[in-house]
Amino acid sequence: MALSPNQPLRIGFAAILLAIKARLNVVTSIPLTAVKLIGRSNTTVPNLTAERDVLVRASGFTIGPEEFVAGRIVTQLIRTVYVFPRVRMMRDQTDRDEVWLTDPAGIFALEEGIANGLHEWFPMDGDKNQLTTVGLKLVKGEGADKDIPAGKQVGNVWAGWGHSSLAFNAHYLPPIDPGATGILN
Repeated sequence: MALSPNQPLRIGFAAILLAIKARLNVVTSIPLTAVKLIGRSNTTVPNLTAERDVLVRASGFTIGPEEFVAGRIVTQLIRTVYVFPRVRMMRDQTDRDEVWLTDPAGIFALEEGIANGLHEWFPMDGDKNQLTTVGLKLVKGEGADKDIPAGKQVGNVWAGWGHSSLAFNAHYLPPIDPGATGILN
């Protein structure tokens, strides 16, 4: 693991999530209003409100290795962040998804742009303080899937959208001080 030369801040995950949202806006050119942070399951995701959008959902965490540094226990958390790029394209025939998959504005192009922009990237705050102990790690990608809602067909052209998903691990130091009260500071 390549470590950044900067010592990361002890910070709550919300700051990291907001930095990821801002980064996705930059690397995809999708407006911030279409990069949506969600806490709900896949079955109740928000409706697509643009030709392309991105949903970001954080999962639970695991405990990373603990270290004893400068008289304190340093606890690292590893949280998986799921990123769901979504694309609406109404140019494919009902029996194929070729344009949706291969178009320069299609799902694979968006997915690969996200992977390129987040993998090994160090989230920073506005003062250029590092928020994670290592760069985000791309750990998994699920295949692209067309979502076919009933009655969304115009002639022989399908008029829906589809998505894929990428999973990234974020390693960070939460604001936990076990030597104090054992609660978040």
